[in-house]
Amino acid sequence: MHKEMGNLKIIQIKDSANEFLPQVEQQFAELYSFMKDKGLKLNLVEDGEKKWMNSIKKTIGKFVALFVVLDGKKVAGFVSGIVKFTPDYLGNQKVGFLSYHFVDKEYRGKGIGKSLLKSLETWFKEKNISSIEVQASFINEYSRKYFEKNGYENELVQLRKFVKK
Repeated sequence: MHKEMGNLKIIQIKDSANEFLPQVEQQFAELYSFMKDKGLKLNLVEDGEKKWMNSIKKTIGKFVALFVVLDGKKVAGFVSGIVKFTPDYLGNQKVGFLSYHFVDKEYRGKGIGKSLLKSLETWFKEKNISSIEVQASFINEYSRKYFEKNGYENELVQLRKFVKK
């Protein structure tokens, strides 16, 4: 899938050796740094971005979707999602999970995030999912409102308690 937006274009990465993956890795680390200031309690481990990339490379294009927006050869943002199934007692439904969504700060406010989101949603529809799930930080009101504006409804609140060992 390719979508043009002026000088920018959105492409789906289907190849685990794609030339843009190192830039996505770097943005993944930036995303976690940004989210730490927005209330995320778990920290990315050392080389966590590499571990994440290695974990998605095995099923990229099959059960994992990765879309990037390009400004020439520069990755300006990305969105990723996975297909999963609900347990049998919830109907064994195929659902999409929007796992990560990031736009570089110099490209924000230009509709790029929404275009990335729509690309992922289209991919999910092609996979015949019944719903799409996304998590947003409780204190990141901007993120929550962004997803609500794009048709997502509040359903759950996730809480975390750290247990010292």
